[in-house]
Amino acid sequence: MGKTMQAILEKELLQGEKSRYGIYRLRRSEAYSSYIFCSLEVLRAADVTPKKEMYALVYVGELSDNRIDLEWIFTRFNTNHPADFFAASVSVGDIIVMQKKGKATAYYVEPIGFSELPDFWGEDQKNEQMLRKCPLCGAPLEPGKRLCKRCSLLERLLGELPTLEKITEAFWDHCFACESELIASVKLTPENLVVQCDNCGETHVIPVREEALLRYPDSGILRE
Repeated sequence: MGKTMQAILEKELLQGEKSRYGIYRLRRSEAYSSYIFCSLEVLRAADVTPKKEMYALVYVGELSDNRIDLEWIFTRFNTNHPADFFAASVSVGDIIVMQKKGKATAYYVEPIGFSELPDFWGEDQKNEQMLRKCPLCGAPLEPGKRLCKRCSLLERLLGELPTLEKITEAFWDHCFACESELIASVKLTPENLVVQCDNCGETHVIPVREEALLRYPDSGILRE
């Protein structure tokens, strides 16, 4: 399976709006040939830690109901393959990833049961959901969203795509200490707008949490 198809499947698995599961299989290369069908204990005895780059994603399915768990997937992919699944049955050494509400967890298929793999994504290859953050404030993004929930609310309140400049215009007027309008720096966090006065250096921390935003239109703080 080419890299392009891998990228498409992994985006579907990790970034889609729906909860999904994926089946990873050890790449059939000479470097990994001695690890095929091995238990996790055998790999660890050989000082091998399963990492995503060692595996190919061969299937992605939807977690459509609560029946679908690791045992269900193992049984289905051994006794009644889906019509669009053409690989061999799921076996020892395969990895099943469960992505629920944007959080993906990897499990190693053991001779009996499954073992969670918290290090599957590696330090430099965390899954896309873990890397995706709101471009405005850095808060984690829900799958399929371009802004976090709070910044999406800001967009609706402002009537346009929010920028630091627009947000500052809406929520900050002048320094309460020296009344200067000069700004040294602005930072938007998941909870606050932090503005530093360029004249006296005073720092203003203005709450822009979701619950606070819902009160602003009625209080008149959000100016035209």
